[in-house]
Amino acid sequence: MTRWGNLHHERLEVFQPGATEDLGLWLLESDHGVAAGLVYNADILDDQDVAKLCRNYASILAQIVSDPSRSPLELSEFGDADRFLVPRHEESAAQEPAPSAHEAPAASREPAAAGLESLVSKAMAEVLGSSALAAEDDFFEMGGHSIVAVQLFQKLRKDTGVNLPLGQLLAAPTPRALAAAYRRAGAIDPGQAQGSDAVAADPWAPLVLLQEGARGAPLFLVHAVGGNILNYRALARKLPPEVTVYGLQALGLDGKTPPLASVEAMASRYVDEIRQVQPHGPYRIAGGSMGGIIAYEMAQRLLAAGEKVDFLGLFDTSSGAREGPSKPGPGLSQRLAAFGPGRVWRSVAARTRLAALRLRVMLARIIGAELPHEVRYAEVHRVHYRAAGRYRVRPYPGDLVVYRAEDQEGRFPDSPTL
Repeated sequence: MTRWGNLHHERLEVFQPGATEDLGLWLLESDHGVAAGLVYNADILDDQDVAKLCRNYASILAQIVSDPSRSPLELSEFGDADRFLVPRHEESAAQEPAPSAHEAPAASREPAAAGLESLVSKAMAEVLGSSALAAEDDFFEMGGHSIVAVQLFQKLRKDTGVNLPLGQLLAAPTPRALAAAYRRAGAIDPGQAQGSDAVAADPWAPLVLLQEGARGAPLFLVHAVGGNILNYRALARKLPPEVTVYGLQALGLDGKTPPLASVEAMASRYVDEIRQVQPHGPYRIAGGSMGGIIAYEMAQRLLAAGEKVDFLGLFDTSSGAREGPSKPGPGLSQRLAAFGPGRVWRSVAARTRLAALRLRVMLARIIGAELPHEVRYAEVHRVHYRAAGRYRVRPYPGDLVVYRAEDQEGRFPDSPTL
């Protein structure tokens, strides 16, 4: 809760399972004031991203309240919000706001080479708000996160003509390494007639190496509903260095390939993928949220094929899946009667956005065009969400481990099982 005179600003947790936006802010006016909600894709945005967005939003409100006559174009940057804020908890007053720009350490650093490496370095510096990046500066250590990663890859897509997944940053987080990845994918160095002749593995293939360890059974981490695996970077870095870790990213993130439309199809494809690097068990598989559902089905298939699954881990997997045939739900009139006017309006607006999204996807498929970033992520989320809801759980004839966060939000069911 924050207060500016008679105005109170409070962040509310709102759960909209049908949301297809990576980030959305809705406002609803009533007799009691204006209600607002922030809807975001947890597979792309983490807690730090959302906290920063909330600070920036609070800063805008604070500046408007301090001088309502100012136009939006006259609003300053977000740095002076704290002097308006009254923290909800006293201990939060000691926390410093995250810096808005990131500068590299002053130690000796090798500058980026001319050509593609320099282009990538400048693009990274621009989206990070840094004056310059050296060849071996790490994107994440310089303050990069998922929102900035999307901006970076959109810019490099325009500058190079090459379309690469966000997961490429996990293996190539520096300007030098990322430039090499773009070069292998066909990007041409400025001033050169052609790119490298080296043949690169498909960057959009589901299997992505997150950490190369010693020999032994790798750990395979399956994507959640958004399809990306950037959220597993922190987990991989916390594991012992001798553990080899792979991520499984979704099909459809390239904006060309249709996403797989069922959990069973995803599990079948991903089992084929992991067998390329580990032909036989024992296997170790895990996934967060919807990724836990897919990992569950993968383990079922491996056991049915006579393989051994040593470890099946589910991270905060609260499945909307059902056992057996579905039961008929309430009719339209009953659902409308249970809704208030505001909820009906939000439902209609969400369905309208969804119809517009599906139309854009259909037209792009017909003409063979690549989906823009904001459309492809929404389409992957839509297809995966529908697939998770249709999945039918079968009893698992083995052991599994369910990990639950210590601080559970009230919107999630308090159940440790599928």
